[in-house]
Amino acid sequence: MLHEPTPPEGAAGDGAIAARPAVPPRLDVAAAWAWRLLVLAAAVVALGWVAFRLQVVTLPLVVALLVTSALWPLTAALRRRGWGAAGAATATFLLLLAGLALLLALVVVPAVTQAGDLEDSVRSGAANLPSELGGLGITREDAQRAVDGAADALHDNAREIGSGAFRVALAAASLVGAAIFALVLVFFFLKDGPRLWGSLVRLLPPERRLEIDQDGRAAFASLSGFIRAQALVATVDAIGIGLAVALVGAPLALPIAVLTFVLAFVPVVGAIVSGLVAVLVALGFGGLTDALIVLGAVVLVQQLEGNALFPLLVGRSVSLHPVVVLVALGCGGTLAGVGGAVVAVPVVAAVAGVRTERRSRAIAPRPPVRPLEGPGAPAPAPGAR
Repeated sequence: MLHEPTPPEGAAGDGAIAARPAVPPRLDVAAAWAWRLLVLAAAVVALGWVAFRLQVVTLPLVVALLVTSALWPLTAALRRRGWGAAGAATATFLLLLAGLALLLALVVVPAVTQAGDLEDSVRSGAANLPSELGGLGITREDAQRAVDGAADALHDNAREIGSGAFRVALAAASLVGAAIFALVLVFFFLKDGPRLWGSLVRLLPPERRLEIDQDGRAAFASLSGFIRAQALVATVDAIGIGLAVALVGAPLALPIAVLTFVLAFVPVVGAIVSGLVAVLVALGFGGLTDALIVLGAVVLVQQLEGNALFPLLVGRSVSLHPVVVLVALGCGGTLAGVGGAVVAVPVVAAVAGVRTERRSRAIAPRPPVRPLEGPGAPAPAPGAR
């Protein structure tokens, strides 16, 4: 009698169970995502290294892009009212120059003219500090130990502080050419931004032009919203700290308010520097009580900004949850210091804008928009003139 051959072990048959794969599907998918993320991280590191090596060019370029994103709504509004590209850009650029000149007049000139009085008042306040603290039950020795401890802490952290905003400020002061380059870039971005963006998009494959164009517009709009929200937060900080200095009767309230506004764009270090200046001015001109009042106002304003105002306004303007804004700010500061904290939230804002745009486009595709409604003109169809 003939017998049916026995199927090999593990072979599928009627009622047989298929052999399990050597690697679970979920682990296989996770591994695929992991190596892609590693390649992406390597590309980001390489791009960052190139940008660092070319920082003489990249730094003015980034600054010009941020300034342009804040000024573009005004330029676009003038164009919609019939102004030409050159006229609208010139008017906006002149307004920018006037604002910069006003900042210099309000901050630099008063600070230079009253620097001697400020130093004398601070020295006088420091000399009277132990006697003023005596009413609080603090002895002269305790006050001296506290002052020495603060001096030691400042000395220990001087290098870290200097590597942040102060180093950037000194570098910017020594690179006047970079500042001029950034201003020139701002003017041409305002004047020819749509045409430059359209030329860049036309370098892409025809089938990808419309998608990339819409993504770029969404990223630019989110970046512009972030800058405007940050400017509003800086205005609130400047008003709050400036009013505190003025209410205690100390001078230089307006320069301190303007300085606070400018340094508000530098996370962490900017708030420390502006608050320290305000407290020192109050201490030098009004004594310990005024300094404590200003210190309380500084702490209150900075807590309000960091825990409520900044996450709420910035998160709303770029459709980000406040937690995402805080995490991005913390991660950027941890990974790259002050520069990382400055760039982190704008980058996240731009990425969030692209993500929102793609989600909306998947639901309801939209036709190309007019050149004045975004950072650049949509790329023409292949063969179009």
